Amino acid sequence: MPSTDAPDFAQPLAALAIQAPVTVSSTVVLSVSYGVSLPGTPTDGTLFVLVDSATNPSYQFQFRYNANSSTSYKWECIGAGGALEGTTAITIPNAGDWYVEIGDAGRNLGTSSESITLTAGGISLAAEGGAAGGGTESILGSFFDRGRMKGLTAAQVLTPSVSGSPTRQYIRAIPVRIS
Repeated sequence: MPSTDAPDFAQPLAALAIQAPVTVSSTVVLSVSYGVSLPGTPTDGTLFVLVDSATNPSYQFQFRYNANSSTSYKWECIGAGGALEGTTAITIPNAGDWYVEIGDAGRNLGTSSESITLTAGGISLAAEGGAAGGGTESILGSFFDRGRMKGLTAAQVLTPSVSGSPTRQYIRAIPVRIS
């Protein structure tokens, strides 16, 4: 059964476009930095856009530094354009809590059954599709599961286990909060 605490990956991301700098009043200017690694000495409220490439990013994650957070993950994601994406595995770039989704993007499964599972960060995800128990019906559609994985480590590789032959398998992740 899908987890209920995950964002809808299908929602349009156009509303999360980042504009910088923005004049808030005649005396305050909001500035957002941009780069492939988080700043080393942030102050409370610092805004930063983390990308995988400064010249051709596949994702843009906007963070706000919360010095008062009770966790070691003080960079809180306040917007995402894109996601970490892969077909068989992804590598988590920063330690923290991440929303992760696994699944198959849909095709005619015939009478076969398929599943994709992943256990990490205190939860197990299980995406299943097809005709269970040797049924004879042809099944067409997508299947997925998603949830919040807590305490993932930097450079942790998430590799789902696969049963059957999914042909449009995927794994996606967006950060919740990182260090």
